[in-house]
Amino acid sequence: MFSQFKITDFHDAYSFFLNHLINISPTVTRFDDVLPNRITKDSHFKNFVLNLLKAADFNITDLNVGKSTVRLRGQKANIIGPEKDAIFFTHKGNCSEGSIEFLDESLGTKKIVILAAHLYPALSKPSVLVVDELESSLHPELTKLIVRCFLDETINPYNSQLIFTSHETSLLNLNLLRRDEINFVYKDKDTCGTYVRSLKDFHVRKTDSIEKSYLAGRYLTSPDLQEHFIEEQLNAERKI
Repeated sequence: MFSQFKITDFHDAYSFFLNHLINISPTVTRFDDVLPNRITKDSHFKNFVLNLLKAADFNITDLNVGKSTVRLRGQKANIIGPEKDAIFFTHKGNCSEGSIEFLDESLGTKKIVILAAHLYPALSKPSVLVVDELESSLHPELTKLIVRCFLDETINPYNSQLIFTSHETSLLNLNLLRRDEINFVYKDKDTCGTYVRSLKDFHVRKTDSIEKSYLAGRYLTSPDLQEHFIEEQLNAERKI
């Protein structure tokens, strides 16, 4: 529809969202059929995925595309399905070496691979990468690694932006992020509405422990947990 209008602002906005906004779904399986094709055709992308895995210390030394039998579920579980392309990762330790298919990898490894599929284009041109629950299935240090990729001018020369949600409190560090880069989402008890408030709205010093203050409920974001609801229900059932 926008392409039919001759309004420059409409065209610029549409072009931005089309070409520069990258959104990552939390789903970690639907890229299984896409990544093998990209790795086969783009050696630079393959090297980026491999080096990100190496940086994450997964003991993965190589990755290749091979044939894998489609796994059928339900009543046809015993029927051999057709073959398809799949990624196989080479794991090498001090005493052994083996190959594992993408579907058999841990959620953490899958998450890094999927992040790599979006980090590569995001860091290759000016972009805005949006990730929901960045820390999902990742060690806290791996989450910080992804954030630092966008803060490092040598890795992110195009100044691409990362916008993400997270429950990882160790990211609340003023040595990692600025006050204006940290926002808290909280629910108002009266309206049940959800609101966003920047850390810069609070009086904090560079030496303050933002993580400790957050966990103590200073920023109005800690849930009001009431275990007695669970206790009362279970006790009632036990008396029946």
